[in-house]
This record gives sequence, C-alpha cells and structure tokens, in this order.
Amino acid sequence: MCMNFPLIYITYTCKSCVIGYIIIIIITIYIYDLLIIYTFDCGCSIGSLGWEMNEPGVQNVTVKTTTFVGTTNGLRIKAWARSSNGFVNGVYFKGATMMNVKFPIIIDGNYCPNNNNCPNEASGVKISNVMYENVHGTSATRVAVKFDCSKGNPCSGIVLKDVDLKFGGQPANSSCLYAAGTASGLLQPTSCL
Repeated sequence: MCMNFPLIYITYTCKSCVIGYIIIIIITIYIYDLLIIYTFDCGCSIGSLGWEMNEPGVQNVTVKTTTFVGTTNGLRIKAWARSSNGFVNGVYFKGATMMNVKFPIIIDGNYCPNNNNCPNEASGVKISNVMYENVHGTSATRVAVKFDCSKGNPCSGIVLKDVDLKFGGQPANSSCLYAAGTASGLLQPTSCL
C-alpha cells in the first residue's frame, strides 16, 4: 500500500513509512496523527539522505501519535556517510508508543551498509533541532536510544523530553556519538546527551 502526500512519499517498499526521500524539499509543516505501523522493517524513517552532494534538505516535520509494533526501527533519521550539503532541521516526534521495537529512537548519521559506496567517509548531512517528546514502551534491544552522528558534522539541538523505554522489564540504555542537546522530564534510559 502506498500513500502520496504533497512532497512526502510514504511507501511500504521496505515495509516502512519513509519521509523526505533524498530529493524532496519539505518547506511546510506536515502533521500526521494516529500512524500505526505493524512491520518488521524500517519503522518511520526520515532518509535516506546524503547520497548526492547537492540535494535539498528536510525541515519542519511533525509526526504525532504513532504506535510501532515489532518494527526494526521506530523514529529514525538516516544519512549516508558521504559528502553532501543536505540537512535535517526542525523535526518533532510526539506521542510515540513502542512495542518490542529493536531501535525505538535512532539517528544513523553514518549509514554505510557493508562499507559499500562510502567507506571511510563522514556524512555531510547536518542534523539539528530534533525533538522526541512523550515516547514510551519497550525495546527489543538494550540500547533503545541511539544517536550515531557524523564526526564531521555532529548533531545539535537534539531534545529528549519524557522518554520512558524499557528492555526486558528494566531501564534500557542510550548511546551518543557526536550528538549534543538537552534532556528533561522522565528519562528512561538516562540521557547520554
């Protein structure tokens, strides 16, 4: 099933919700209410960004009231580890429920599967001003919050507010690499920002 929205393409080619494919400019605010994803793949992903050197950015995206059941990813931003002038700015994820999701919150700023087409490179995509608010539920892995940002272009302005994710009935872990931001409210796992 595919759904087309102005400047946004949502597809199930990888059994996912993909927002902001590489050559799409998003210049207005989009709000999605009550998105439920039952898959075993990509979850709700802003990406793949940074494949081309000159590509537009993704900005002003709001995703609200989502539920993920058994997905590999929950709320994901993905950028290739390649030179690019692309960017992600002003993303707001609010009200997400995770049910046994492998990576509930993830920024993958060094995407390079099998070291193919990007070995030893850093992403040029600038990821900034991304907020995760009221995200709760269960992770299928110990690391429930992972910000793996580019050494050459660190993530900035990342905000965690009221995040409560458990792994096996215990608090999960978080992992940050080249990510800066703030955290407030209820925080499980403890913030690494």
